[in-house]
Amino acid sequence: MLAGLCSASSLLMSVSTNGIEVFNGQPYPDLPIYLNGVLVPVTPQPNLIDQWTFDGSNPETGINGTIISTWTTNAPNSVPSAGVLRYANTSDSNWGNGQLLPDIDTSAIDKMIWTIELADLRVSTGSNFRFTGLILSGEVRPELELTAWGMSAPYTFSPDMEYNANTDYLDAASGISLNATNGTLGGPLTIVATWDFVNNTMTLDMGGGNVSSNTPAANMAASIGTVTGFRMYPRTIAAGDYLDLDSVTIETY
Repeated sequence: MLAGLCSASSLLMSVSTNGIEVFNGQPYPDLPIYLNGVLVPVTPQPNLIDQWTFDGSNPETGINGTIISTWTTNAPNSVPSAGVLRYANTSDSNWGNGQLLPDIDTSAIDKMIWTIELADLRVSTGSNFRFTGLILSGEVRPELELTAWGMSAPYTFSPDMEYNANTDYLDAASGISLNATNGTLGGPLTIVATWDFVNNTMTLDMGGGNVSSNTPAANMAASIGTVTGFRMYPRTIAAGDYLDLDSVTIETY
């Protein structure tokens, strides 16, 4: 197809190892690509909304400028190792303009994915860490809550993933939970929360085969509308409990 449009001498084509097609040194991931007459699969590339890597002097600021006001190094937070923020702040991060993301119109995308990489954590009964999206109005917003249960160690550390902040969808009843021996997980944990607006499903991956999905009765995209921001919104964090944040990433497809 392309050979009929350009001569071989005027078109340089290569396919990189991650599936990105390159023409004359520039990527064009949305074009159909043929190599020796065979259609080459194109790997969809994520749109990085923002990412926090927790290094440098301003860990609260994402690489695209979104600020989570409680992700500073100020006490009770600390830095246990380079590139890791020990988050222990019980205050809600500000609702102000610093929290605003580029608008995410959920009716115009296929998926929104939050990836939270933890170096470790410490929890006790009732500690609750909530990552929440902001919307233009109302309570129908995406959220991920991480809550500790149990009267004594080992505590059960269970997620609650929502698209409507007033309703539990993926929680302890879904069968996903992790035991924190003596309150501490003792190693890294990657949590991936996916809102799939094409198939109207939510999927939560806690690693180690701990994956659960839910299909809400209502249309998520129509209910949520546009996501305008992101913040940390804990209900309570017991003294001494924390999340060791390694990175937090928001992407869309």
